[in-house]
Amino acid sequence: MGGELSRSIETVDGSGMQGKRKRVGMNEYLFAYVPANAAKGAQYVVTHDGDEETCPKLVAAATLAVYQEIAVVLELQGASAGFAWVQVAGKVSMLVEGTTDVAKDDYLELLTTETSAKKDATTRSVNSFAIACAAQTSATPTLTDCILLGGRAIIAAS
Repeated sequence: MGGELSRSIETVDGSGMQGKRKRVGMNEYLFAYVPANAAKGAQYVVTHDGDEETCPKLVAAATLAVYQEIAVVLELQGASAGFAWVQVAGKVSMLVEGTTDVAKDDYLELLTTETSAKKDATTRSVNSFAIACAAQTSATPTLTDCILLGGRAIIAAS
């Protein structure tokens, strides 16, 4: 039907990895467009749009009454935005803010415009997207071992 390629797209323009997912054990990764200056361990919402040069991409969390996929940045992003592997499920080191003390096994949520998780509750809610594997009691966001649940969550209001 016209336009078929005789070789894989990534050998033509490098874009064939966009949106690719891979699993390694319990961990799941997504190749997505990451904003400039994103910190290692920061959390963003995965979104899709009709702009194929940047789809799928990570955006700041915003309160919506819909379940959203949350991804964790694995490496410090440079001054320029670009595609990179991010993690959407499994064991990961991510930024957690402990103004309200986070204990091991607490569920975590992401608030509007934030890039670090906060304590949700000791039981799972519609806002829970991860579980803390270690305590975190510092008010400064700190890389903390967690398990991303891999489902979707509703972003909580600030």
